[in-house]
Amino acid sequence: MSSKSVAIVDYGVGNLFNIQRAMDYIDVKSKVTRNKKEIMEASHLLLPGVGAFGPGMDYLKNYELVDTVKEFANSGKPTMGICLGMQLLLSISHEGGDHHGLNLIKGDVSPMSRGKGIKIPQITWNALTPPEGVTWKGTILEGLDLGSYVYFLHGYKVNVEDKNDCIAETEYGYNKFCSVLKRENISGCQFHPETSSKNGLKIFK
Repeated sequence: MSSKSVAIVDYGVGNLFNIQRAMDYIDVKSKVTRNKKEIMEASHLLLPGVGAFGPGMDYLKNYELVDTVKEFANSGKPTMGICLGMQLLLSISHEGGDHHGLNLIKGDVSPMSRGKGIKIPQITWNALTPPEGVTWKGTILEGLDLGSYVYFLHGYKVNVEDKNDCIAETEYGYNKFCSVLKRENISGCQFHPETSSKNGLKIFK
């Protein structure tokens, strides 16, 4: 078994046990928890999530997990947000009003652009491509082929202040958005690795 230990943050939102099953499949120790001690003892943190930004932040606050997630991320240990969890890493969201996020990565969350023949939310497999000049070496995407397909389910997109924080982009209709973030030890993916077959498992490894 891998020496990694992953804390999957349980704040009442997300496909927690699908993620844990993926971890079991790749032989990585994981625990679904909202206990601060267990989270801080882990080597890696995963912040999952599906649903709306405002309620997601409210759940984190209600379970007193905001400071715990920030403390873990600021410790330098690998921290990763998935779908809503990635969006919560940002400064603010404009989903149903303005809601402040964890502010671990500067930027905001906005609605995806609608257009004729374009269904929002995006519920489909779609491709990851690096912005010009970006390499995936040393990131959660290392080992993936350029243009690899992963599974998306979302109606909002992230906009980072520093373009260097975006390591993969995806196009959908009139939208070209940042689908994978990385700033030092903090990463985020807008798609769901746990439902992205072999490519998702490579990311979790």
